[in-house]
Amino acid sequence: MFTGIVQELGQIKSLTKKEDALVLNIDAGSLAKSLEIGASLCVNGTCLTVEKFQGTCVQLTAISETLTKTNIGQLECDEFVDLELSATLQTYLGGHLVSGHVDCLAEIIEIIPKDVGKEYILKFPEFYGRYIISKGSVTLDGISLTVAEKSSSSLKVALIPETLTKTRAGQWFVGQAVNMEVDQVAKYIENFVQGKEC
Repeated sequence: MFTGIVQELGQIKSLTKKEDALVLNIDAGSLAKSLEIGASLCVNGTCLTVEKFQGTCVQLTAISETLTKTNIGQLECDEFVDLELSATLQTYLGGHLVSGHVDCLAEIIEIIPKDVGKEYILKFPEFYGRYIISKGSVTLDGISLTVAEKSSSSLKVALIPETLTKTRAGQWFVGQAVNMEVDQVAKYIENFVQGKEC
């Protein structure tokens, strides 16, 4: 479990493609000292497991399901990624509850510069519109953000300069695919109301 508050911009040092997986080596900077083998690390909103580490570099593997559902497979060497350690019972919940299980990819279709910060408009598969409300929370590339506006298949978020500086959102561009996780509370409520079984 995570909170959507990015703690470090990590840098991809190497990518090794396997038949149905991708091994990532990431310079996790100051977060490395808090990691151990088997720990969960949120990478662009995707929960991955630390397999090895040396110095500030950590090794993680993304399997085929992850590569299909997220933008992890589109990463390139030297690219920056949003990193967050898993939350503890003592963690300050500055964002919202984030599972690290990406629901879908959202595409940036417009970037609107403002006097302070930027606004981004993204489109996503219409199915997920039911879980998003105006002024509710959404996770984009691991960043907990407030939905400024929404339609059935698009949403707008407004980012302040601090977020643009401290996360990869400052490098987003039109046409880019970002990882989106909707507020899981909405999915639990739907499951309960519909009387679904696991």
